[in-house]
Amino acid sequence: EEELGLRVRAPQDRALWEQEWRKRPYFPRSNILGRLPNCVAVTGTLVTPVVGFYGEVDWTQLERQFNRDEIDDVFSMTIEELLNPANIIHENVRMGANMPAFLSGRHRVWGLTAFILHHFLMEVMLPSILTFRHNEEARANRLANKEARSSSASDLSFR
Repeated sequence: EEELGLRVRAPQDRALWEQEWRKRPYFPRSNILGRLPNCVAVTGTLVTPVVGFYGEVDWTQLERQFNRDEIDDVFSMTIEELLNPANIIHENVRMGANMPAFLSGRHRVWGLTAFILHHFLMEVMLPSILTFRHNEEARANRLANKEARSSSASDLSFR
């Protein structure tokens, strides 16, 4: 694991530094997968969403680490749950726009977090899933065609 000093060189470094500063779980730089386009919060703050992979989560340790001054509760949702239309709602906000929100039991992911998450799901995850499914279907079709050709060739040899 790489340790991050106080010098902040890039948006990814800034996100990591803020994670540590806010007493949230530390994400080693090697787990950063990329970043999404910048967006602006309603407060006017420029936000650079950084996507990373955390791996297995020890919920007991995680609950001891989060900053209770900022966070009421910790919960998770799987990609499948996030993509399930039953868990997605669109709320009309003061600015007259419909914003996505995600439901998980008694929890609701809303605001800027939901906006960034929705962008990630629509622009990264959904195309990846569709591409994977297309590739799997194409591979299955190739195997079926190969087996059909092999079967018809063996039929000819026995005539």
